[in-house]
Amino acid sequence: VTESEYDALGNVVASHRYSRQSAQWVLDEDVETVATAALEEQGTKLIKLSHALEGWNASAVCAQKIQGEGAIEFTGPHGYGRVMVGLNAGANTTGSSRNRDIDFGIYLNGSGYHIIEQGEYADTGLDPLQHDAGNRYRIEVDGEKVHYYVSVDGGSFEKLNYTSTVSDANAEYLVDATFEQIGSAISDIEIDNSIVTTRYVYDN
Repeated sequence: VTESEYDALGNVVASHRYSRQSAQWVLDEDVETVATAALEEQGTKLIKLSHALEGWNASAVCAQKIQGEGAIEFTGPHGYGRVMVGLNAGANTTGSSRNRDIDFGIYLNGSGYHIIEQGEYADTGLDPLQHDAGNRYRIEVDGEKVHYYVSVDGGSFEKLNYTSTVSDANAEYLVDATFEQIGSAISDIEIDNSIVTTRYVYDN
């Protein structure tokens, strides 16, 4: 995946090439970055199983990490289901409070979604955001800021009207997902965790 930056004359001044990988979820309860047995991978989907209890008690992290710059993309639930997905600096990777340990993320609550920081709404005061089945989301960190995007009906990503500030430009993040309701699921999770930047200089 390649993104380009342009100057006022329309010239490309930089290109950023991301190395894209499918998420590799850690689902072993004996591993430090743990997901409970309430979750299962089904093809490209990560889903909370029917034998699990309701509540924020089913979480998973990816084996891949993002340091400094990178992004995660995922498709939201088809139907009602409360899920939080985002970047976790790794202070806590186990336990029932995991929904509050996502530093920068998106909370899907069935009919709508919010941007969250440390598990709390960060976009208070903004117009409500509507979640539709098939919406695809992107959370991108550039070392200084975290940007949030949504793609509706397979269209281009549109940047949301909220940006988070990163306190540590070299922070290493786990990709974290936590689920409240039985049957909640996300799918087609992809990670951009390696970036090559090329800058261009034009003669006047």
